[in-house]
Amino acid sequence: MMTTPSRPAEFITRDEARYLTLFAQRIETVEPRGTRLPTTEHLLDLVHQISVIQLDSISVVSRAHETSVWTRVGTFKTSDFSTLHHPKAALFEYWVHAASLVPIQFFPYVRRQMESHATATTRWGRWGAENKDLLQSVLATIEKQGAVSTRAFERPEEIKRSPWAWFGGKPAKEALDFLWTAGELVVIKREGFERHYDLTDRTFPGARSGPLPSLEDQNRFFIERALRSVGIGTLPWLADFFRPGSSRYVSANDAKAVLNSLEQVGRAIPVLIESIAAPAWLDESLLPVLDAFRTGALRSRAKTLLSPFDNVMWRRNRALALWGFDYRIETYTPEPLRAYGYYSLPILIDGRFVGRLDPRYHRKEKLLSIKSIHLEPGIRTNARLVSAIASVLRKFTEFLGGGEIQILESNPEALKSLLNQKLR
Repeated sequence: MMTTPSRPAEFITRDEARYLTLFAQRIETVEPRGTRLPTTEHLLDLVHQISVIQLDSISVVSRAHETSVWTRVGTFKTSDFSTLHHPKAALFEYWVHAASLVPIQFFPYVRRQMESHATATTRWGRWGAENKDLLQSVLATIEKQGAVSTRAFERPEEIKRSPWAWFGGKPAKEALDFLWTAGELVVIKREGFERHYDLTDRTFPGARSGPLPSLEDQNRFFIERALRSVGIGTLPWLADFFRPGSSRYVSANDAKAVLNSLEQVGRAIPVLIESIAAPAWLDESLLPVLDAFRTGALRSRAKTLLSPFDNVMWRRNRALALWGFDYRIETYTPEPLRAYGYYSLPILIDGRFVGRLDPRYHRKEKLLSIKSIHLEPGIRTNARLVSAIASVLRKFTEFLGGGEIQILESNPEALKSLLNQKLR
């Protein structure tokens, strides 16, 4: 393979790095479609670009993955997106960045993680060895009945249900999770947020046969994907993009080796980002985008809300380094200690995080209630900002099902009346 000589690191301003990040994540590239909704092909192309969409059960407005898709394409049919998982099987669910949906092309590269889950040296592996009969019973049930959810299994009478029991007191539910993580089962679909499991070999014939990709090929796959999806990033940002849990798919040392090889062939461009000491890399395909942004042909226009589980929000220190946006989710913080609310969504206006809001959508009443909205320090309330936020809220409400919007509290206080007046 022909290599290119290493080039000196190029200086990238934070404005440029912010734009490139949002462009790579398809947040700066929402295509005007008039009244046409995005097709399933458009939605699948989106997932291929950003690689992974994290799932979460909280639904005070919409599910996290649905909000993440809306952020990038605007209003879409959630049923169209669901068909990519089932029955099209173009996406599958696994621990890729926590529980998430990824293109089916990822399957060979997570097999090593699946197999390691069941080894006797892990805590889960020991659990599996101690519960072989239970695992075989669950597999036999699914082989006979076809795809099932946890409803197909009863809780033994001697086990009392505890509100804090992660598996609801059902050993079979724990077995389903084990078998899914180990690759014996796949989640073929969700109804609501309830998983339905089937045999992997029945759903994806041959997917688990054949040799595993080499560790070198696996590392390269994940880091190339991370660079394309992040657009620009330091070593920790790129190495951390794919993680099944507390560990990473690619270690920092292995990620650095892949980046060095990509740099040699001109795929990863070494850069230095303003105010960030660590070296970083830019996806080579974004060089024309960088040039267009520098000449003014492109500029930040993104106006939207982000889920707390959006790809852009995963690395809290990245949001702080690039945007000066100090964010954390307060769902598990006791209410008296919350600063911004139970499920605060970052507000992005023209590529900058200007604030956050704590919403709840009441579907029966068709009401989007904003319990509180906070502007970031230094963000001044003016007519243009109020108009932009009101427009975002209208579009989000349209996606959720339509209806009225009500702002209950704000900081600064004057923002509430200005927004309510604009929304009326």
